Amino acid sequence: GLHSLAVEHLNRSGVQVPEIKAVPMPASLRLQAAGEGLEVDTQILVTDNAMDISRKIKKAFCEPGNVDFCPPLSWVEALLLGEGEFVVSRKPENGGDLRYSDVSVMRKDFVEGILHPGDLKPSVGSALNTALASLQDGLKNTPALKQAQKKIDAYVKAQQKKK
Repeated sequence: GLHSLAVEHLNRSGVQVPEIKAVPMPASLRLQAAGEGLEVDTQILVTDNAMDISRKIKKAFCEPGNVDFCPPLSWVEALLLGEGEFVVSRKPENGGDLRYSDVSVMRKDFVEGILHPGDLKPSVGSALNTALASLQDGLKNTPALKQAQKKIDAYVKAQQKKK
């Protein structure tokens, strides 16, 4: 696939191939209606700025107790627990911070109402912004990638006008 092609190109170019960690694609941030078309608010893109990511996570479907379809939990599962621990920041009057290193414990707390969407979402947004920051810096500092981003932005804008 695409990763194999990238590895082949890096090898030919004499560039060290980075370790590639395959993770499942997290769920769309919300369910789309049939025929809704392109909706950029349903996915987190590496090119999203911090405000976009926070806004998208805030709008994400996250029903209390529902772990069957909870995109913020999916993001924690897919990416953030790779860091070893995920911290949900909460005020002391709400029980203080929650720390998770096991997805099953986090899911159990969510089902039982110990972990609330209002606490989960801001922590996911903050963690995603931190995780994507170095990638985004690379995009901004590479002329070819910067140009590609302009083309992507123009395409997305054109698709949104078709709605």
